[in-house]
Amino acid sequence: MNIFDKMLRFLTVAPTVILILLFGILPLHAQDNETAEKNTYLFARGSYQYGYVLKTNSFVDGSKNQTGKPIDWYQAGRAELGWQTTGSQPWHQIWGYPAFGVGFYAGDYFEKGAQLGNPLAVYGFAIWPLQRKKAFTLTLQMGFGLSWNWQPFDPVTNPDNVAIGAFRAAYTDRSARRLMWQTRLLMI
Repeated sequence: MNIFDKMLRFLTVAPTVILILLFGILPLHAQDNETAEKNTYLFARGSYQYGYVLKTNSFVDGSKNQTGKPIDWYQAGRAELGWQTTGSQPWHQIWGYPAFGVGFYAGDYFEKGAQLGNPLAVYGFAIWPLQRKKAFTLTLQMGFGLSWNWQPFDPVTNPDNVAIGAFRAAYTDRSARRLMWQTRLLMI
């Protein structure tokens, strides 16, 4: 295992483990089982993105890829399952009633030859509210995980791809501000 693989593993695993410890395991141990209240609810959400690909290198701008055409657009979808705290425990209030969960991401670059690949990812996420107004919330969201299904550089089969060099890569999602609306699905 080279140094890049070790760094990628650390950058992918360490933040996820920290988030799980902070918001998943530690609060469970601080709770008395006999007096524990139902203090979270599940939510599910999905989103679709469509956007422009920035031309950061000769492969993406089309001057050095197999088709000779730029990779201009992408589309992606994600599905997330999370749980929202309600404030019944002190740590909920200290952290501003955070939510956390897991997600799945799928991307597409509208390529006929799929020189870049169609990435998939799984990740853990945490959401910290910055401001609440009824059903709408201004939030900070961070997610970390692992993506795969890229078509990496290969000297024989994909020699022009200088945009991505690995089949697997770290997945990060940082949203400084997001307006969202959640509907309660199930009390747990």
